[in-house]
Amino acid sequence: MAAAAASAATGAPKREGKAVPEAVQRVMDAAALATDDAPAAIAALQSILGGGDKSPDGVRAKELAMQELSLIQANEGNAPAIAALLRENREFFAGIPKAKTAKLVRMLIDRVGQIAGAEELQAELLDESIAWTKAERRNFLRIRLQTRLAALMLGRGSFHDALALAQALLREIKKLDDKPLLVEIHVLESRIHHELHNIPKARAALTSARAAANAIYVSPETQADIDIQAGTLASEDEDYKTAFSYFYEAFEGHGSLKQRAMATRCLKYMILVQIMTGSVEEARGLISGKQGVEYAGVSVDAMRAVVEAYADRSLAAFQAALADFKEEIVDDAFISRHLQRLYQRMLEANLARLVEPFSCVELSHVASLIGLPEPVVEAKLSQMILDGRLLGTLDQGRGQLVLYEDADVDEAYDGALGVLDKLGSVMDGLFAKARHVR
Repeated sequence: MAAAAASAATGAPKREGKAVPEAVQRVMDAAALATDDAPAAIAALQSILGGGDKSPDGVRAKELAMQELSLIQANEGNAPAIAALLRENREFFAGIPKAKTAKLVRMLIDRVGQIAGAEELQAELLDESIAWTKAERRNFLRIRLQTRLAALMLGRGSFHDALALAQALLREIKKLDDKPLLVEIHVLESRIHHELHNIPKARAALTSARAAANAIYVSPETQADIDIQAGTLASEDEDYKTAFSYFYEAFEGHGSLKQRAMATRCLKYMILVQIMTGSVEEARGLISGKQGVEYAGVSVDAMRAVVEAYADRSLAAFQAALADFKEEIVDDAFISRHLQRLYQRMLEANLARLVEPFSCVELSHVASLIGLPEPVVEAKLSQMILDGRLLGTLDQGRGQLVLYEDADVDEAYDGALGVLDKLGSVMDGLFAKARHVR
């Protein structure tokens, strides 16, 4: 009772029934300044980091100060400041438990990765940190950082380098029998193979990830990553209904973890696969429903533009959506690839509808009707004729498309061919018997 009264008298804040240590309270007070005065908060946190308090509370305060300071700097887009924070505290990392070091180092590198245009700096920090872990013989942290480096290589388009690193890590992890990390690297390997358009190997890597995951508890984030990759591979087989189920599970997983960016990405993929199946109303429902409202923004607006262009069968509106929302659509390789398929389907359908009334039509006239350059229209019509989706021929000398009517199939013709075939078999049998008679 006396202790409680003393605590109340001093106004010391409590945490789980205990007073917050003074050093930790200083961090909390400094972080609270960030809302109104970020420079003051940064200065106060840097002062705490530069202090010489080596007590357990002092070390804990420095860890918290590093987290708060890097968060403020990430929000301000100051990647070099976060990099300096990592580089200047190597000595501090060497004096704290390895698990805490691993958490802080990975957190700082991830904060740099959250800043647009900081990929080069993040790669530098990863290389430096990997070299440091080798010198300090911190193998677990090294493997984790190399996994991040492989993922960064994948994001930057260095697919072969990423694959070589991932496969080397797999060989090492299998010896250590670290199942959670094995699952993560198998998923990464599957993503790399997918980008290299090696779908069988991508599927095999995902199967290995699932097999390893079945033997352990998998974090919701890792399970969501598995679901996204499963949905991606199902989409490559044009099994869009199955893909939707996987993307929905991933959306729920990332949503429960408050990972807004990843949840929004999954929502975009859910809308995409509904478009690919021609389910316009379902796609509109996702946009106007609870999910679309909760994650409203440029990404959802981009998919709304695509849905409406598809619903109107408007190639011009479709191209306008791609141009207006380049970052949300074109720069996402998965969405861009499938929307190109959709565009080709729309183009074929529109061309078939436009040329249907004609028996012979100028290519220039078709191009003017559909609003595309004549060479593009000519190339597409040629492809449709070769694929048997259009009965006709191109008269390139005159610049015309000559169309034929569908020939009615004469059943008697097929029957006559069958009779002649049977007759040939009978005659062959008679000749064979005649040879034996002789």
